Amino acid sequence: MTRKLCRTSVGRTSVGRTSAGRTAAGRTSVNSFLVRKDIDRSVVVAFVISCLVGLLASDANAQDRRNPGRRSRNFFDAFELTDPSYLATRIGKNHELVKSAFRDVVAIAAESTVRVIADGKQVAFGVGIEPTGYVVTKHSEVRDAKRLQVRMGGQSGSDATIEFVDADVDLAILKTELTKLKPAEFSTDKPPSIGSLLASAGSQMREPIVVGIVGTTARTIHPERAALGVTLQQNVDLAQVSEVLQNSSADKAGLKPDDIVKRVNDRTIGTSGELIRTIRRMQPGDVVTLSIERGAEAVEVTAVLGRQSDIFMPEQAIPAEMSGDLSVRRSGFPDVIQHDSVISPNQCGGPIVDIDGKIVGLNIARAGRIETYALSAATVKRLLDRWQASR
Repeated sequence: MTRKLCRTSVGRTSVGRTSAGRTAAGRTSVNSFLVRKDIDRSVVVAFVISCLVGLLASDANAQDRRNPGRRSRNFFDAFELTDPSYLATRIGKNHELVKSAFRDVVAIAAESTVRVIADGKQVAFGVGIEPTGYVVTKHSEVRDAKRLQVRMGGQSGSDATIEFVDADVDLAILKTELTKLKPAEFSTDKPPSIGSLLASAGSQMREPIVVGIVGTTARTIHPERAALGVTLQQNVDLAQVSEVLQNSSADKAGLKPDDIVKRVNDRTIGTSGELIRTIRRMQPGDVVTLSIERGAEAVEVTAVLGRQSDIFMPEQAIPAEMSGDLSVRRSGFPDVIQHDSVISPNQCGGPIVDIDGKIVGLNIARAGRIETYALSAATVKRLLDRWQASR
C-alpha cells in the first residue's frame, strides 16, 4: 500500500512544471501521507525525498537528451548559484513540497520561537521558557549588544536584558516585556538516532526553515584553542609582541610589534607564559580588551579571538564561498546532536523538532558546509534547572 500511495502522489507532481494546480495537488498528497495512521511517517517522508531528487535528476537527463548543447546549464537553469545554500532549499529534503509536509510538525514549536535582535539586526532565534517574558538563546551572539530586542514573528518587539548565562554551553536567558510568550516543552526522550529527520522551526513560521538528517550519535564537541595571532619575544619578564600574524585577531585589533600586553580584560599579565595561558582558557569568538604599553603611550584595544587552526593550518579552513557563514563560536559543547541542515548563524538558538513535533534540542552553531550542531533537550533543561535554582 505504501509503495502505491507514494507512486501516485509523487507522480502527480512534476517538479519541472510550473502549473500551480499541479503543485498544489502534489502538496496535498504529501500532507495526506503524514496523517495516515497505518503508514510509518519517517519511511514515507524519506521515500518522498528520494523521489523528489530522482525526479529532478530525471528531468535534467531528459533535457540533456533534447538539448545536448545546453548540458552545462540545464539542471541549474532555475537556480542562482551565488549562494551555495540556495540549492539546498530547492531540491532534496528541502524542496518546498517536503517542507510543506512538516507544517503540522513545527506548528507548536514555531509558536514558542522568537527573533532576537541586537543593535537593529537579527542575530539569533530564541525560545520562550516562561509566559512572563523569559527567553533562552545563543549567548555569544548577544553578549556584546548595546541594545537587545525580542520579536515574535514580524510583530513589534520588546527590549531585553541578559538575565542568566551559561558560557559553557553558550546559552543565555533574556528577560523581556513580552506577556504572551508560549513556553516551549522540551522532549524527555533520548536524543534522536542516526538517520532521524529533524525540522528547524522559525518564529511564527508555517513551514520549517530547513529539514535535516541526524548524522552521528549525540557527542561532545571539544573546545578549539583560541588564538590572538602574535608571536612573543623571548623575554621572561614581559609579554612583548615580536610579530603580528596577518589577518589574525591581533592584526584586526591593531596590535603592533614591540607592544607589551599588560592586561587581558581584568587580568594582569606579567610574562609571556601568563598571556599564553590566559588566551588558552578562552574560546574562539570571545571578545577581549587588551591594555597595551606602546612606547611611552598606554593603549587599549578590543580583539575577537580566532582559532589556532585557522591561523596555523589555514589550508584546512573551509572557504566561505563553499560553506556560507559559520558561527564564530562552534565548539566546546556537550551532548551535541549533529545534523546536515543548512542554516545561518543568525538562525541558531531556535528549536529543532522530530517528526512527532517534539522539541529535541536547540540549534547552537553552524559548524561546517553541511554540519549544524544542536544542544540536546536534556542539556537545555539542565540549564533551566540551574537558572531556577539561582532565582
